[in-house]
Amino acid sequence: ETLDEILTLELLAKEALAESRFQAARFSPEKFTKAAKRAAADTSRHGVLIATRSDRSIGFAYCNIGEPLVGTGLLITTVQVLYVGRSTRDTLLGGKAANALLNGVLSWSKSRRAEELLIHTTSGIKADVNDRFLRRRGFQVIGGSYVIKPKGVLR
Repeated sequence: ETLDEILTLELLAKEALAESRFQAARFSPEKFTKAAKRAAADTSRHGVLIATRSDRSIGFAYCNIGEPLVGTGLLITTVQVLYVGRSTRDTLLGGKAANALLNGVLSWSKSRRAEELLIHTTSGIKADVNDRFLRRRGFQVIGGSYVIKPKGVLR
């Protein structure tokens, strides 16, 4: 997507953050714009896919591709966000949007010769639904995400 197209996602990205387990964080328009510029400037490494309905964004995915931290010769796509807006998510259109976004990420990854595709589902939004959706699409669980709020450190 172009920078202008990515920038139209600001409200949807703000909604995704506000709905997630990370809602205590303040949405930063500056960080959003910086990330959008980085993604638009290097589409070989960053992918932003947008699901629209009648010229309105209803969902988006953000992914990047790279090698393991200390390894070479293996490209891995990592999906940081795959989000369908709250007003659309539980409808037939929401399912179509989620599938279209995932198909887009798979196509984007294949065109860049990724050998694996990792999807992080750490937002806490409908984890059980995400699990069923991804398993139906052939994904396997390879680990888990764990969280703790250390006493005395966080609110």
